[in-house]
Amino acid sequence: MKVTDTVVILNGENPTIAQSLYDVTVAANNGQTTWKVSSFQTELSDSNHLYLGYYKEDRLVGYIGCQIILDEMSINNFAVHSDYKQQGIGTDLIKQLLAVCEEKEIRFFYLEVRVSNQAAIHLYKKMGFEEVALRKDYYQQPKEDAYIFQLIKK
Repeated sequence: MKVTDTVVILNGENPTIAQSLYDVTVAANNGQTTWKVSSFQTELSDSNHLYLGYYKEDRLVGYIGCQIILDEMSINNFAVHSDYKQQGIGTDLIKQLLAVCEEKEIRFFYLEVRVSNQAAIHLYKKMGFEEVALRKDYYQQPKEDAYIFQLIKK
């Protein structure tokens, strides 16, 4: 991470954050997403959800969002703007998320990923996640299976 790069915890106090998350999602997914600005606002306002944002100077270029229940965490949303991919931002976001979760004594981590998303699968494996199951037709637009990954911290 460069000196001008910052990872921060995001919350619903600033109404423009949800729009920024949406914009990054659209840019990361070739203009397609099933998420709405209101969906991000709802999660940002929920104390069981945690979002970390990656900023380059003053611009949000990536984020990771999860739901936390007791000692379990599920990554619900994770995106890096297409202009900033392959720069280590995803790795930094996962490292920061794991550090925050360690402070909260979270041991079990889960996520789903499209079977075609080889870049994400490589990243998750590099970070210690293991593939544990397959969910048929999990994604709807376009229809696709998902791998379930988990990481268990001792």
